[in-house]
Amino acid sequence: MISYLVGDYLIHNRSKTGTAMNLKASFIQMNAVESVLHLTSSDEWKKGVDQYIPGKWVDLNVEGVKLRFRLDNEGIRININTADDAKIRQTVVDIFKESDIEKANLLTDAILDWRDYDDLVRTQGAEKEYYESKGLNYLPADGWFKTMTELLLVKEMTRKLFWGAPGKTEKNDNPDNTFDKTSDYNTDDIEQGSFIEKFTLFDAGFERLSIVIPLKGDARLYFILFIKGKKSMNVVERYTEFLEG
Repeated sequence: MISYLVGDYLIHNRSKTGTAMNLKASFIQMNAVESVLHLTSSDEWKKGVDQYIPGKWVDLNVEGVKLRFRLDNEGIRININTADDAKIRQTVVDIFKESDIEKANLLTDAILDWRDYDDLVRTQGAEKEYYESKGLNYLPADGWFKTMTELLLVKEMTRKLFWGAPGKTEKNDNPDNTFDKTSDYNTDDIEQGSFIEKFTLFDAGFERLSIVIPLKGDARLYFILFIKGKKSMNVVERYTEFLEG
C-alpha cells in the first residue's frame, strides 16, 4: 500500500510539473510575441535587417524563443467580402495551383453561397439544406464574413487549406538561421498558398504580423492584424493555430 501511494504521489507531481512547464513555456512564447508586435509597430526595426524586403520572413531570437516573423500590408490580399465572384474563383484556383480545378470550383461555389444573400444553390455550392443534412449546429451566414476563421465552417474547407504552412521559403534567406535545425517544422520548405494568406477582410490601412514559433514536431502560428495611429496601435484581430511539420 505504501509503495502504491508513493508511486501515485510521484505520478501526480510529475503531472503537475509537466503542466507548470507547459504553462511557463506558453507564457514565455506569448511574451516573445508581444515583444515582436511592439517592435514592428515602428519602422525603426527594419534598419537592423540587412537588405530588408517588405513581406520578407525575418529570423529572430527573443530571449531564447526562436521565431520567424513577417510584417506586410493587408492591401496585397483579396477582400473576400467585396471581391467579385470571378476574382475569388481565380484566387482559389491559384491556391490549388490548378492541380484540381474541380475541387477549387466546388469550394468557390460553397464560399459564394455562404456570402450571398439568397438561398439559391450554385452548381457545386451549399446552402442551409446541406448544413442541416449534416447535422451541423450552424447555417451559412448569407452575408459577409465576420472573421477569417468563419471560412473554416464552409463546406469542403480544411484546416490545411485555410492555414497552409506559413514561414516556409524556397531557400534559406538567412545563413545564420536562428531556428533549431532539429525541429520537424522545416522553414526551408516551400510555403504553400492558403486562404488565410490570400484573403482578408480588411483594407490597406491595416498591417498583418505573422509569427511562427517552431516546436518539437510542429509549430505555433500567430496572426495579428493591427492598425497604426499617430500615437497608438490598435489590434483588431488575433489568430493562433498549431501547425504540423
